[in-house]
Amino acid sequence: MRSVLRNVLTRVGIVHRFLLAQEFRLLIVALALAPFLWLVEHGEDYAVFTDRHVLERIEPELGRAAIAWIPDAVKPVLAERGLRVCESQSPATRIGYFLNDRMARRLPEFNQLLTRFRCFDKDFGGRYHAEIRNEGGGLYDYDGETVRFSSSDASHPVSNSRVYLISVPWAARARAMVAVACQAPIALFGYVLARKRAWPWVREGYRGDKFFSIVTASVLSTAIALSVVVIPMEAWLRWRIPFIEEWPIRFDPELGFVLQPNARVRWTNYLDLRVEQTSNSLGFLDREPVVPKPDGMFRVLVIGDSFVEAPQVGLMEKMHVLLETRLRDALGTDKVDTVAFSRSGTGQSNQLSFYDRYGADIDANLVVLLFIANDFGNNSTLLTSTYQCWDPYRPPQLFYEPDESGATFTRIDIYADWRSHMLAPVGSTPALCQQVIMERYPEKRAIFDDWSPSISLNCMFYADEPPRVVQRSFASTEHALRLFKKRTEDNGEALLLFIAHGVVTSGQFCTNNSRYTFDTLNQLKRITEIAERAGIPTLDLYQAFPERSGWQAATIAGDGHWNALGHSWAAEAIADYLLEHPELLSRTHGERP
Repeated sequence: MRSVLRNVLTRVGIVHRFLLAQEFRLLIVALALAPFLWLVEHGEDYAVFTDRHVLERIEPELGRAAIAWIPDAVKPVLAERGLRVCESQSPATRIGYFLNDRMARRLPEFNQLLTRFRCFDKDFGGRYHAEIRNEGGGLYDYDGETVRFSSSDASHPVSNSRVYLISVPWAARARAMVAVACQAPIALFGYVLARKRAWPWVREGYRGDKFFSIVTASVLSTAIALSVVVIPMEAWLRWRIPFIEEWPIRFDPELGFVLQPNARVRWTNYLDLRVEQTSNSLGFLDREPVVPKPDGMFRVLVIGDSFVEAPQVGLMEKMHVLLETRLRDALGTDKVDTVAFSRSGTGQSNQLSFYDRYGADIDANLVVLLFIANDFGNNSTLLTSTYQCWDPYRPPQLFYEPDESGATFTRIDIYADWRSHMLAPVGSTPALCQQVIMERYPEKRAIFDDWSPSISLNCMFYADEPPRVVQRSFASTEHALRLFKKRTEDNGEALLLFIAHGVVTSGQFCTNNSRYTFDTLNQLKRITEIAERAGIPTLDLYQAFPERSGWQAATIAGDGHWNALGHSWAAEAIADYLLEHPELLSRTHGERP
């Protein structure tokens, strides 16, 4: 009996000593503060310590990006306390359905509190907007006027039916101090535990010649962990995402931006698309053209931007390659081939340099130009420079600028040393770049007087009464098309302009306001009228795609570019149009292929 009592008292003493130990007291403090640390870290996702402002006016920007305007009353608060962009998620389920359901009925605000909003962490603070447009993944940026952001996945914020808002912390500095205060006991607990428990054990092991055994065991355990966890995870990631994007771009003083010749090009959305191709010797993402053209060959030259470059699909799935196959099958001859000149982010003004450099060698019989929703902007040196921060009169691409009357145009050649004349560092906001343009060229201030980059440029092409600078882009586009018309006529080539479906569909995201009213057909009407005045036949793909189950099925989710099906539909529509208009398939001397 005495021995049993002695053992009990001994164990009670051990427990008592442990309860009085410094590390145990620190552990209790750390555990008590853990919920506060969790609230500081994740409370913003549950509307704790923050104010919320739902983004109601959201419009599409480029690629995966959307843009929203911040009310003037909120801007001073954001300047003081900052913001994060949040995306709606499913209601929280940690508490359980029973309690959640009854609490939500009794306290209406409880349900709102439990509604979780995933708040993004990747604020670039003015980083180049191409990352937001191309990468998505919750990237965002606030420039003092608007928030430019993307969704957490490949979906587009305008059309994915989710709610987006900005989260403003009550006191950012106080929250940071609370975080440090909560983490301090945990760090101190770790130090005391290592100093009073681990270090004596290591010292004893070293003195007892067990140190190297301990090291050996540590190395073996690390190797086992790498073999069991890290290496399989690395293998899975390499299988799931075998490569990152590779865009070997070069600047050519005669062409502007093109790919490095014969270079590997990789494109991925880091989800389900991974495409690897090789550029040709001309710097375009196409097959190597046969030069000189074989005798008796009917050649179609397709010129455009990223829709023709098409890194999202394989080479044999591209529209111009499928067009070649369909024309050969329809005409019963192999004397038809296609060549593509393309570069992302270019308009017809910029693409003239491609034709002037290589057009004579390609010796096409038919030239097909693609027009997409942002080409009006790409054809304007002022609009492009506002977003790229180039000097509008020392740009790295070819432009034509109209005078005040719109009757005379000035050719703005590619400027070899364009980098030395940048308006601002890469990543600067369009508002800043526009301000520098007006300071550097005061005579252009009046052209910008009725437009600010905070207002979506893409929507301006659908405005009933667009700003002056946008109207000048219409004139620049018409001039570029007239130059294409004259060059192709001089070379005995036919010319066709085909208009992508986005020229109509992109306008559906533009909502009327007190300053501008929009019509989804305005941009199509404008480019059609321009082509008609220039004497260029047009093909509207927006009318062709619905006949094939609708344009949504033809695009990559969250991207907007054509998928393989979209390229197939575009090739079919162009082939059908050409077969219905045999004059475009006639050779210079009036012979069909």
